[in-house]
Amino acid sequence: MSSKKRKDRPKKRKFSGNRYTRFCSINVEHDNDDGIDVLVEAEVTEKSASRSKLGTPSNTAETNTDNIEGYRFIDAELFISFLCKFPCKKCLEEGGLKVSEYRVGLASKFTVTCNRCPGPKPFKTVFYSSTKVGSENGGQGRCFDINKRLPMAMFAIGRNYAQAKRLTANLNMPPPQSLSCWQKHAKSLHSATRNVAESSMQKAADEIRVGSMSNVTVSCDGSWQRRGFSSKNGVATVLTVPVCGKSSKVIDTQTLSNYCSACHIMKNKLSEPEFQIWTKTHECEKNHTGSAGAMEPSGMLSIFRCSRTTRKLAYSGYLGDGDSKSYSAVANAYPPIYSRPCVAIKKLECCGHVQKRIYRRLTDKVSEYKHKTFVENGKTFKGIGGAGRLTQKAILRIQGHYGAAIRGNPGDVKAMEKAIWAIWKHRSRDHTDCGDWCPSKSGKGGDANKNALPEFVCTAIKPVFKILSSEDLLQKCAHGGTQNTNESFHNLIWERSPKVTFVGRRRLETAVADATIVYNDGESARVAICETMGLKHGSHLTGGFSKIDKKRVDNAHVSGKSAVIKARRARSNVSAAQKDDSTYEAGRF
Repeated sequence: MSSKKRKDRPKKRKFSGNRYTRFCSINVEHDNDDGIDVLVEAEVTEKSASRSKLGTPSNTAETNTDNIEGYRFIDAELFISFLCKFPCKKCLEEGGLKVSEYRVGLASKFTVTCNRCPGPKPFKTVFYSSTKVGSENGGQGRCFDINKRLPMAMFAIGRNYAQAKRLTANLNMPPPQSLSCWQKHAKSLHSATRNVAESSMQKAADEIRVGSMSNVTVSCDGSWQRRGFSSKNGVATVLTVPVCGKSSKVIDTQTLSNYCSACHIMKNKLSEPEFQIWTKTHECEKNHTGSAGAMEPSGMLSIFRCSRTTRKLAYSGYLGDGDSKSYSAVANAYPPIYSRPCVAIKKLECCGHVQKRIYRRLTDKVSEYKHKTFVENGKTFKGIGGAGRLTQKAILRIQGHYGAAIRGNPGDVKAMEKAIWAIWKHRSRDHTDCGDWCPSKSGKGGDANKNALPEFVCTAIKPVFKILSSEDLLQKCAHGGTQNTNESFHNLIWERSPKVTFVGRRRLETAVADATIVYNDGESARVAICETMGLKHGSHLTGGFSKIDKKRVDNAHVSGKSAVIKARRARSNVSAAQKDDSTYEAGRF
């Protein structure tokens, strides 16, 4: 009996790839009508969800053989053997060519001569491995392009001359240019980077200016190369506060240093009269006198005094640390910074720093009452901390709710105050003002009094809530902003100038300017540095910068997802709870 096919049976789907399928190109040989093998390139383009959203994967590179440009790593021995295979143009003989090399840093001048050519002038030609800056436009450039690019590339990844020598040695390449030549190119890079950064900051200031002169709120913070107020270098940064969906941008920076290595060396070598003569022609890197802790107030004062002339802005709102002396320096400056017309500088608080205060004050309360005895429901308790009372986990949870109460009600001080007291009431078994975070209001069920605190604990911590819900404090937090943007910018600075290695002010200023360009306009804006220095920027440079920017945007989208934020907060709480771990103690074992 023959089997019949079912008409309603679904047709088997053709396999079209999955997440493990790669995008590749293969070469297939075919025979044409003339019997000659032809090499044909065929692409296997298995589709995936990621590729549909993002387009061509980042690991696929397009090669345009019509326009070959950029640098390559080439073995000199193989290159010379290749040149020697060509016959001489004059005598048309093979094997008589000789190649010699003259190096200038990473650039080489190859001279090809013929030993068999008759006559007083044998065949001779010259080949350079790198163009000279300016020579492609008809100019007489003196510096090789590759030698100017090397400092720019090393500085961009936070490395210097010593690491450049180590890199070339590991790659079996000749060493880079001399230290004096490197410093010359570094000085040129410093000037070009600062010019581009200044244009970027001016553009950012123009975006927030309304009219000829505007009063704006800015986020101010300082950062040092070393901790503990022992740093010789510091940076003061001023960024715009994100409003109306606009992102924060850098509009002013000031780099300060209380040390100059050249002065320190020459002072020990020369006599006092000779040193005084030498200083007249020396460009000193020291621009600050005093301690490292005074760098931030000094830098902020300098930035605020120049704001009207350089940016045509009056920084009337100062968003900064609560314990910093910088605000006092600019608010109490004499003569006043904005005297004509008079503009008062208002102090605003960073919501993130204010959120930390409740954690510190609650832990102080635990320490204050740790020796006091309480009696409730016939039970005796010693202190307000411990199981069933104010634990580390409970303090972190209260801190999170306190921060959400401030950020969730921007511009409404009364709503902030109500939301803050709702936290205390929730712990006191009163859920009338609770939000969706409370089981009694979320609709998910559960015991609303699960995390309730004893009455004596609530009474002990009530003064903390009174202080941190005051109208004066909440008015300074009505903007809902933080200094996270400053911290993000500082991270870019120290990526380009790591804190583990001491550098001079000029090198740090280059890092600050480069970080400013990338933070404001992305990696692709660094193309302007090449243009300022007269360097050619090809498709590899622009394409590479574009991919870095795309990756940065993609990572930002992922970091902003609610699930990722929730997981990040959970890890942060666990890390904070483990900070008091005393597994290791000096002399314990």
